[in-house]
Amino acid sequence: MKSYRTISFFVLLLCLMTAWGRGAWAGAWPMKKGGMYNRIAFNYYESDRIYDGSGDSRPMPNSGRFYDRNLSWYGEYGLTGRLTLISSIYYKWLSYHDRYVHNRSEGVGDLEIGARYNLVKKPLVLSIQGLVKYGELYGSEDPEIGDGQNDYEVRMLAGKSLWPFPGYAGIEVGYRFRSGSPSDEVRYLAEVGMNFTTRLYGRVKLDGVWGVGNADSHSTPPSLPQGKGATLEDLLNASLGTGTAPSPGDSAGSPGVSRPIAAGSNPSLAPEYDLIKLDITVGCNINRHLGLEAQYTPVIYGEKIGKGWTSSVALVYQW
Repeated sequence: MKSYRTISFFVLLLCLMTAWGRGAWAGAWPMKKGGMYNRIAFNYYESDRIYDGSGDSRPMPNSGRFYDRNLSWYGEYGLTGRLTLISSIYYKWLSYHDRYVHNRSEGVGDLEIGARYNLVKKPLVLSIQGLVKYGELYGSEDPEIGDGQNDYEVRMLAGKSLWPFPGYAGIEVGYRFRSGSPSDEVRYLAEVGMNFTTRLYGRVKLDGVWGVGNADSHSTPPSLPQGKGATLEDLLNASLGTGTAPSPGDSAGSPGVSRPIAAGSNPSLAPEYDLIKLDITVGCNINRHLGLEAQYTPVIYGEKIGKGWTSSVALVYQW
């Protein structure tokens, strides 16, 4: 049943890609009617450290290291001159290893579908965006591919051309409602980009997530585990303030039942966290439809989440 559902989604996305049509703008700008932007990227993420609740990082226990290699597709389609449809999906190959264990998993990640509506075009571009994240295309793999939940986001986007300087600037602020026990999030982004030549361009983004603190379960963080028996799950539970929580029906003072809230060996997943990334991208337009991009995205600050970096190469096709 799971494989049938996964194949169905891939067929649907393939049909959308071949049916949609031409050209893309950054951030708040809408696609022209019938225009389409496709970005297919191979992304490599690596982490061997964890941020605690104070923003300090420490190594994973037992020389642990986590890898996320994934293939992603992001698309935009101009349904009208103001309404743009957006979608993205990943296929992931994950790995976690330390001195004692080596776990691998792979599968389709979260699917995101949304729409952006342009409200104002002058003197600056102002748009509103809605997004749904569907997180039920995978099971309980280890490392976990995703958090297995559906989220809903609303976002405001503003952009401004810097002409006669050949560049632009943008800012975005959104609120993500997360189903289940995890905390809701405020998501924000600041971006500047420019054309270096008629073919070469670049952009820099400051991309942040702030957990609002309304997760269903909180507890006082225990001391960090010591010794060779410590696992990544122990460290995550310690630094994230999770661990055991009473199950329904437990009496007061009973030891409770372990209820996993953080992923066992995927430090990029957490029920409540803060995160700031710096996205640096350089691209080259091969022709008016096709381009190549190289991207480097380090995590520059975090709380209760893994610390790592991502490198990417991408093919951009638009019309």
